[in-house]
Formats: sequence, C-alpha cells, structure tokens
Amino acid sequence: MLDSTKIYFENLNAIRFIAALLVIVHHIENQKFIFKSRPICGLGVIQ
Repeated sequence: MLDSTKIYFENLNAIRFIAALLVIVHHIENQKFIFKSRPICGLGVIQ
C-alpha cells in the first residue's frame, strides 16, 4: 500500500545528479593529487 503522507519534490533528481557529479569530480581530482598526476588543462580542483 502507498503512504499518501510522503512528500515528493519533482526537481530533486536534478539536484541529486549535480551533487553526485560533483562528488565524482572531487574523487577523481583527489586520486590525481594522491598519485601526483597533473590536472587536465590546468583546471584541477586540487593543485
């Protein structure tokens, strides 16, 4: 049975996507920093 008291925000999926994408970018930049790689095009978050 469905609970009718739940609140649904239609645009929350877009915000979740942006947040997940930022986490992925941060993890990639963090790994590049740990392994002493150069940032791509000088746009590294961690330099």
